[in-house]
Amino acid sequence: MDTISAEAVAGLNAALVALLPAVAAPALTPDVSIQLQTISPSGLGGFVGINDLPPGEIYGRKIDAIVVIGVKAAPNQIDAAVAAAGNALLAADRATLGTLGVQRITLDEAGETSALSATLVVRPVRFRVLYEFLKIPVDPEGLIQQIPLNIQLQQI
Repeated sequence: MDTISAEAVAGLNAALVALLPAVAAPALTPDVSIQLQTISPSGLGGFVGINDLPPGEIYGRKIDAIVVIGVKAAPNQIDAAVAAAGNALLAADRATLGTLGVQRITLDEAGETSALSATLVVRPVRFRVLYEFLKIPVDPEGLIQQIPLNIQLQQI
């Protein structure tokens, strides 16, 4: 997998995690699993355009994926937790989704609940996602602008 594609997958993961509702305890953090269906270059062979500030080329990738969110909760709260996760992803406004690069998200299916422990259960919820990642150039910091050529050598 090329570097931009790997960054695109990481960007999709970060976008989905940002959309999910906050959880009360770290043990309830949902698992996000991305199953790539297709990953293709955006624009013309991956080239999307030229950025003005900072100057540079913009490259992109489109990802069509099945995303499985493993929603965790107490047995008596799993239905509410699944509904909250689904609502957070499906009811997000278009501006927020567009800013994150999510072009389309649809519910595929909710799986069966299974026990993780005596007090914790998990239910996988599948979504179909179309995502576009754009790699915008960044302003370089700390680059050497000049190399001094008057270096004196010493013999030891």
